[in-house]
Amino acid sequence: MTPLVGALATLAALAALIDWRATARGADRVQHRTKPAPMVLLIAAAAAVQPWHGWTQVLLLAAFAASLAGDVLLLPGRPLAPGLAAFLVAHVFFVAAFVTGASSVAGTLFAAALLAVVLPLAAPPLLRAVHDTDPRLSVPVAIYVAALAALVLAAGTTGSLWALVGAALFLASDLLLGWRAFVRPVLKDWHVMAAYHGAQFAILGWAAAIQ
Repeated sequence: MTPLVGALATLAALAALIDWRATARGADRVQHRTKPAPMVLLIAAAAAVQPWHGWTQVLLLAAFAASLAGDVLLLPGRPLAPGLAAFLVAHVFFVAAFVTGASSVAGTLFAAALLAVVLPLAAPPLLRAVHDTDPRLSVPVAIYVAALAALVLAAGTTGSLWALVGAALFLASDLLLGWRAFVRPVLKDWHVMAAYHGAQFAILGWAAAIQ
């Protein structure tokens, strides 16, 4: 990791901490300023990764940009569906970025085992609750859960612990967010944001570690 990437990532971490505090305090107006900041800085950090990794880095930047759009669309008081769509696009770009690299059978098997444990426990109650709350969201949420599974599997194929940790944290963050919205509160909002930002930092670490 170059000094510039490290400096930008450090600034992003400080911005994330400020956002977690605003989230924990329920300061909705403050979040309109703090929530986008970490991803803006992570986009700059991803662009500064050297050497340039061609399409892998382009796809990663697209994924980060879609994530930033999702952060803005999911600011407090805004509807779920547009933000869900933005993050679905982000996951497609993340998957594409992961599969441009080397293929690891062991990593793929580990990712599959993780999904085999987590999804049967978390997904069915979530999908039932979504159907009971707003049936129009049943199919979009099911597609989103499938995209999360694809993200974890694609991360496993890289053989990178950074990528797999990032995908696993994304899975945890989004499932926790879904449970908070449709089933019952699990942990606090700032915990969800911490897992989400941790996912993005880990994925940046994967990109910075590519040789």
